[in-house]
Amino acid sequence: MMTEPNDIIEDSIQQQIIQAAQQLFQIHGLQKVTMDDVAREIGKRRSSLYYYYKSKEEILDAAIDVEMRRILAELTQAVDAAPGLEEKVSGYFRARLNMSQKTREFYTMIDNGMNAGEMSDYTKVIHTMHTRFRQLEIPLLRKILNFGIENGLLRSMDTKEQDALIFVLLSSIQGFKKEIVIKKNFDNIKPAISMWIYLILQGFKK
Repeated sequence: MMTEPNDIIEDSIQQQIIQAAQQLFQIHGLQKVTMDDVAREIGKRRSSLYYYYKSKEEILDAAIDVEMRRILAELTQAVDAAPGLEEKVSGYFRARLNMSQKTREFYTMIDNGMNAGEMSDYTKVIHTMHTRFRQLEIPLLRKILNFGIENGLLRSMDTKEQDALIFVLLSSIQGFKKEIVIKKNFDNIKPAISMWIYLILQGFKK
């Protein structure tokens, strides 16, 4: 089905709004940016923004959604490019941790200038987004496990067992993220990641 010209224009304007808002949020913090600021940044009136988004919080939600889809696409690319099972898991881990550093910087700049109440509401939004992204990650990790099973590298697992292993993998990423923050150096964590992946997969080898 062909895309209508008006659809392309609207999509382009939405991209402009989101990109402009992201830049402003990162420079000034969410609380200091107004809809007028975003409209001015893309050379339009504030009223034209309300056709797409009712508030800057809606723009933030859209920006985070775009960020999640971008991260998922990069994770999928890293996994698909890796030839073997351990390489796929390792590629996923490293790409995920690298991108976590970038998104942390994005969120830190956005929350600049928030008071306690505003920070509480913002934290709830981020928690919701984190939960949503986890649901997007699970099929990708399941795809990796099925690759291992189909190629005789892992023993057969039912859905419940796969879910448990996926939970372990996702939880371990959170642990490595904390270590990276403490040590402030991703390279120092790489040997530990490789060892952890090896130990986990050994327990499920065929």
